[in-house]
Parts: sequence; structure tokens; C-alpha cells
Amino acid sequence: MLRRGFPATRHFLASSLALSLTLLGASASAVSGAIAPASDTPTLSSLSIAQNSIAQSRRFPSENLVTQVRQVASRDLNIPIDNLHIMRYSDETWTDSCLGLGGPAELCAQVMVEGWQMEVSDGEQSWFYRISDSGDTIRRSERSDVLPPSVRDRLLTKAAQQLNIPISELGVISSEPHMWDGCLGIPTAPNQPCTEIGILGWRAVVQRGEATRSAPTWVFHLDQDASEVRLNASAPNPNPNPSPNPNPNPNPNTIPSRISNAELQTWLESQDLRLINPAAVQQRVPTEALITWLETQWQQGANPNQVRTALQSANWLANTEDFRLLDVNGDGEEEWLVSVNLDPNPMHWGNSGDFWIIGDSLLYRFFEPEDYYREGTEANPIPLSQDFVLTAPQVIAVQDYTGDRSPELLLQRQICGAHTCTQSYTVLSYRNGTMRSLLSQTPSLDTDGQSVVMPYSEVKTAEDETGDERPDLILYGGTYGSAGAGVQRPRTEIWSWDGRAMTLEDIRWDPAEYRVHVLYEANYRMAQGDRDRAADLYEQVIEDDSLDDDLWWNPAGSVYDSSRQFAAFRLMLLEMMEGDRDDAEDWQRWLRRRYPNAPITEAARQMSELWSNQASLTTACTAAHNYLVDLEQDQNGRNPANTPTGPLRDMGYGNPSLTGADVCPIELVQASR
Repeated sequence: MLRRGFPATRHFLASSLALSLTLLGASASAVSGAIAPASDTPTLSSLSIAQNSIAQSRRFPSENLVTQVRQVASRDLNIPIDNLHIMRYSDETWTDSCLGLGGPAELCAQVMVEGWQMEVSDGEQSWFYRISDSGDTIRRSERSDVLPPSVRDRLLTKAAQQLNIPISELGVISSEPHMWDGCLGIPTAPNQPCTEIGILGWRAVVQRGEATRSAPTWVFHLDQDASEVRLNASAPNPNPNPSPNPNPNPNPNTIPSRISNAELQTWLESQDLRLINPAAVQQRVPTEALITWLETQWQQGANPNQVRTALQSANWLANTEDFRLLDVNGDGEEEWLVSVNLDPNPMHWGNSGDFWIIGDSLLYRFFEPEDYYREGTEANPIPLSQDFVLTAPQVIAVQDYTGDRSPELLLQRQICGAHTCTQSYTVLSYRNGTMRSLLSQTPSLDTDGQSVVMPYSEVKTAEDETGDERPDLILYGGTYGSAGAGVQRPRTEIWSWDGRAMTLEDIRWDPAEYRVHVLYEANYRMAQGDRDRAADLYEQVIEDDSLDDDLWWNPAGSVYDSSRQFAAFRLMLLEMMEGDRDDAEDWQRWLRRRYPNAPITEAARQMSELWSNQASLTTACTAAHNYLVDLEQDQNGRNPANTPTGPLRDMGYGNPSLTGADVCPIELVQASR
């Protein structure tokens, strides 16, 4: 899963003077003094920049958005808004909701976000902000590299050509805005005259940080959009003799050391983490050498307390609790359970890292070395349960879930956003000579299929909820703290051993206050094959007037009506699945009486007519399904509120989305034959 954004499209970097000239009706104060001189009259050089920007830029931020950014910057910097101006901006497309500024343990949604990077200045210094088009997200960049990502990519392309080095081996480790003369500070010929004009641009330090330990660096001068890039061959090397790995070939009896958190953070910020080089990671964080050292210590019978102390002193452990002893394989020897700290910038909820089980060899590791710090791509996303930005796995319980009198390990990882902490759980068991995960479910963007992901969750005391005389894994929670998630209903999930794996045995929700929550539970019971329970719940949706429908963001009565229509259709479908034509017809008539003009009523009529004329239930359901889907596609572009399921399409991201395609579930009907 993507965690930090990288621009998907590249646009020209425009000056704020261009902004002032192109915003219709824009006040001069919004961008006044943006480019330069003390005089309010634009100079020839600034006008030429502006005209070039207008000619090549695709679009410009709105006056309201510019004002929003200045207001946020004024609050952040404690500087009067009238003293802050937009020096320049770039049009960017980010690939996550954090606009490329997410921290190592920050949860960022994998979405494309159109937006901007803007340079805000008080005339003495500059600060850089990243903004979404809507203005909902405005974040100040604290990075040492402040180049707009589209400019950075163009710089690296040209630097690779000039240096004859593959672009994959180069990264920008720092940059700063600069006002150049006509030669960008580097004459191209001896005694070349350089026009004394002010060209907005950048000074950037590029490092070859992955292929060699010496990590040579070069200084480049570039104009504002990197259309011209010049190597400053006379600039001193800012990092002449770096040592990424101070102990690359450690003595087996000497604990390997890692670079400092600050050095690691700086290096990571200079890398494209989608293409992270495992060998370069090992130069800086030698985990494989550490595993060898731990194996040697275990084999030599080292004192575990001394090993723990050594690990903590070398910054491999965040807490003493991250090193535990347990006989996991039943050989009478205690193995070492190590939650390894690999986080250069830990958050208050924990450190990212790995989990190992060490005995006479490495019995288990959660991550492979190539997964350290790696980010997913749109084409190859990483499930949240396997995302490195979550905290290192921690053993939170030891329990015999399988009834074989051997311990299973319950691991927890978590990540916290602005409103919600989300937990991921994995159960490990030593079986047939290897450690493996017992949990099993369908893989998704949340899980690789071997972990359970649940927001705001906690582990309840293990009890036998299924009557098989074995304790079950019981998780409670499942709600998001954000208003955008909608009104949600906490749940209890029961995961039970079935002889091959631990699977989801049941979900039990807290008592329902809202009608739509009863509808969701009815749909779940029907999908699980419990038709009787589903029918009771659908009838409750229709008849129970004590249930709440007062959701302020939807028109009055819309949730009530849409929920009842959906439930009545499903009751008709259940009767058809039982072969009861009379009761199925009763529910079709009920819809005609209560909601004669509703799309779901028309879908029920078509389905009933086909089924009554001896069409198969699958054929009849398909006809209803296609009618509703076509209608939904037609209405989406005109009036989404008039789609077949109305507000049920979006009750917040913490609730299921029910569309026209969900009213008659074709696959469920086919499976029932």
C-alpha cells in the first residue's frame, strides 16, 4: 500500500506573478511582492518569467486556495498574513492522501490527489506547503529536499545523463531555493558575461546513495522547472567520506551497529521507496549480520539478559519487552523472540521493524529484507497487514488455540492516523518443523489473508465461544474515529481453529440503534447462508419504528425508505429461493403499494414476472441486477441521489456501500441452487 505520494503527472513550475496575472479578479495583495523587487512595478526579468509560465502551465490555483494557504502558513509560523506571499507554485498529482508527507507510521489512503506545492515567503525566508485541490489538506513540508517532485524527477533524469550514472542510483538529499544570474551561477565558457537578472531556481545536492559505500555527491544549479540543469564541478562535496555501515563485516562476537536515526531518516527521504535497494538498506541497517550475531550468541549459550542489554544499547530494541524467552518448538530450549526496531522516526504508538524467532538458527521472520521500508505501487499495492509502516510485531498473548498443548503466539501491529488506530493480528504456531501463520481469510487490500486487520480493536479474554473445548481468538471493535466514516456499530469477531486454520466463525454486533445497521447484519446473515435469521432481520428493518434514521447529512426519510425497499426486495428473493411463489408475490405487492415509483420496485416486478413465467431464478435475478446497474450508471452523472439505493451508496467509509449491483446478489443466488 502507498504511504507517501509521488507525483503521477508532471507540470510546469509557474511564478506567483503568473498567478497574479491569470487569476480573474484576484486581489493584488494575495500575491503581491511574490517575485521580487522592492518596487511594485514588475521588472523585465520578472515579466519574462511570468509570460513563460503562462505559456506553459496547464492550470492555476484559485484565489481562495491561495488565501487558505497563506492563512494556514500565518498560523503555523506566527507571522501576519499580510507579510506572507506565494513565491511560486507547481501543479502536482499525489498518490496518497498525505500528499507525500506521511510519516513512517502514518496511515495514508491510497488515492490520487490533484494538488499543488507552494513556496510561501515573508521576504526573508521561505517555507514549502503541499495542498490538495479542494484545500482540505494543507501540509507544511519539513524535508531537507524541498524541490517539487516533478522538478526533482526532471533534475535526476538530466543529472543521470550528465554523470552517466543510472537514474535508479541517484537521489536528491537536499535542496534550497535560489535566485541565479543569467548563467545560473556557472558560466559555460571562460570569461562569459552573465546577465545580472534574477532567475528563480534551485541549488540541489544529488547523491549516489545505493551503489557504493562512498556515496559521492554533486551540486547542481537549475532554473525553476529544471529545464536547464548545470553541474557545479567546483562545489565542495557536502559528504566527502560517508560511512553508511560503520561495521559492514562484524566479528561474530561483536554486535553489528546501524547508522543513526537522523542519518537513516535523511537517506530514506532521498530514496524512491517503491524501488528501495535491499543491499543499500543492509549497508545502513545490517539486519542479516545481526541475525548471524544472535544465532552465534544463542549457540554459545550467552546470557539472554546481556544480549538484551547489548541490543538495546545498539538501538536494535525500543523497549526491554521487545526481547522475550519462550520454548516455541517443544525442544526444551527457550528461543529468543525479538521485536527489532528499524524505525528512524518512531511515533508515540510504536516503532516500525521486524519480528524474529532465534534459536540455533532463524526459526521465523515476519519480513524479508527486501520488504524493509518498501512502499507499494498502484499496480502492486501492499496489503495493510504487510505494510512496513505499521509497528514491529509484538507478542501480546501466548495461547493454545489448537488444543494440542503447544503455545501459539498472538502478534499485534498497529498504525494510528489523525482519528483512528488500526490493529493487525497474526497467530503463529510451530507445526511440522516450521513456524507458520494459522489465520486464513480471503486476501484484500487490508490483509494478505494470514492476518486480521481491525480498527480501534482490542483482544478479549480467550474463551470457548464455539463449544469445541478450545479457546477462540476474540476481537472487539471495528469502528473508525473520523466523522467521514459515518455512524458505525462495534462488533465482536470470533476466530476459531477448524483443524486446518483459524477462520472467522461468527460476527456479533452490539445492539443496533440504527435501521441501516440491522440491514447490514441481515445482508451478512444471508451471505452466510442463515436465511431464517436474515429474514427476521429484514422484517425488523421494515417494521421496527424504534430504530433511528436521523442521519443529518441525508435528506429526511431517505435512509428509512431506501433501507425498507432493499429489505423488502431481499425478503421477496428469500421466498423465491425457498420456492414460495405466494409469499414472494406478497412482498412484490408490498413494494408496489408503498413505493410504486422506486427503481427497486420496478426491478422486483421484472424479476417476479420472469420467475413466474418459468425463468430460472438466476435469469430473473440477472435481469433485475442489470436493470438497476444500468439505471445507476445513467443517474451517476446527473443526479446520484436518484440512484436505486439512494443514500445507502455512501453511509461513510466505515460502513458497507450498497449499490444497485448489491440488491440482487447473482453469485449468492447461483450458489443456492
